[in-house]
Amino acid sequence: MRRPIPLIFVSFILGILFSFHTDIFIYPIFIFILCLFICLEIRLRSNVVICLLMTLFFLTGVVVMDYHSNKVTVFTDEAFEGVPIDAKVLSQGIKRKYSTEFTASNAFGEKILLRVSDLEEKFKPGDRIRINRYRIEPIDVDANDYFMYVRSQNIYSIINTYQKDIGLIKEGERSPAGIAFTTRTYAESYLDESFKINQSNFLKSLIFGNQGYLSPESREVYSKSGTAHIIAVSGLHVGLLILFIHYGLAAIDIGKKKIKMITVFFLLFYAYIVNFPVSILRAMSMYYLYILAYLTERKYDPINALALIAFVLVLYNPYVLFSVSFQLSFMATLSILLFYKLIEVYLEKFIHNPKIKSLLAVTLSAQLGTMPIIAFHFNYISFISIIANLLIVPVIGVLIALVLMSIIIGVLSSQIASLLNIVISAFVSYIHIIATICSRFFLAGINIDNFQAKYALFYYLILCFLYNILNKKHIDGGKNEL
Repeated sequence: MRRPIPLIFVSFILGILFSFHTDIFIYPIFIFILCLFICLEIRLRSNVVICLLMTLFFLTGVVVMDYHSNKVTVFTDEAFEGVPIDAKVLSQGIKRKYSTEFTASNAFGEKILLRVSDLEEKFKPGDRIRINRYRIEPIDVDANDYFMYVRSQNIYSIINTYQKDIGLIKEGERSPAGIAFTTRTYAESYLDESFKINQSNFLKSLIFGNQGYLSPESREVYSKSGTAHIIAVSGLHVGLLILFIHYGLAAIDIGKKKIKMITVFFLLFYAYIVNFPVSILRAMSMYYLYILAYLTERKYDPINALALIAFVLVLYNPYVLFSVSFQLSFMATLSILLFYKLIEVYLEKFIHNPKIKSLLAVTLSAQLGTMPIIAFHFNYISFISIIANLLIVPVIGVLIALVLMSIIIGVLSSQIASLLNIVISAFVSYIHIIATICSRFFLAGINIDNFQAKYALFYYLILCFLYNILNKKHIDGGKNEL
């Protein structure tokens, strides 16, 4: 079989979904199938082995989900009531409406979400703190989607406290996370000092992928215009970063291998800066697998790579499967890999500009794959997104490059940086104007209430059927040309 990993992954996630929605005790069946597979693998025909392998991974998914669903926080023990908690800060603080959120690890190595109200002092990754007074908030994944998101971050407890109830035990030592924190803090301060507040917030969202910088009104504008992905760290950001590094280093002619290895380092550092979101892990891991294939002179299959990365992430934490960012990132990428070439062939009849044709094919491919996910989670589908993306996405690459140049040059010469900032401000104004106009356009999108998971499943079955037809025609057309 050419692509066994996607088939294995589908079986695995079906097992996870089965376990999540049922309470059947399945361990004896799992052990039986595992023993059967080990004993008979060599003698069976390949198609029977595949069926057995799919069953094995289905049951593995059941077992993995059952383990994680029964895993509880140590803070359920009454012995912890009123006892100070020592913790190590793991991430940079993210400002919310009423508090600042950190991820930290307690003395048992358990990951916790720390909400601090009235925060004035900035804690950085690596700092060791003591929380003297606090309130523990239980996580119930059945209660709402937010708790499901928290569990997808491998967090099992939420601790609410105040600045006055936290003491610094020891400052963190120099580490990649600490250097990333310092870099991000400098960049945020520079952008705040160089631009108006609205423009600064947009640029911070663009560079760091945190929509929390934006006002609810601004977030709604980008959501309705279908361009919210530009203010959330995605494969677009990673792709642009790779492009900048490759072009920049190619000018000094240090060789392809060195360029790729330097790119690997910069991607890891950027992941530290933005706190390793799923979309970055996906894009970064795909690039790393590509580099591995390049160095070992093996053929790189992006669909197999995508399935392998998804399998590893879900195996580590099955709750990530229910994360919106995971679903959008992986489904958009898969849809582009499957439909991009097919759509591009059809667009050749109407569009002759290769750049516009390519951008439109990517946009349509991604929208095909993510439409039911957006409808399910946000009860809204944007129709204007195709036009909005055609007008905005080509500018994003230039804008990110200019912002990074401005931040770096600002250390050396504020005069030159200020000239760049004039151009940056013009680009930001253009993007906001286009997004605002598109969001207010007649029939920019429609609200969809009560979109159920079964509708999404039916949609994807039709999409698979459509892909098989189009792909067959594409292959047959290629043979006829030969």
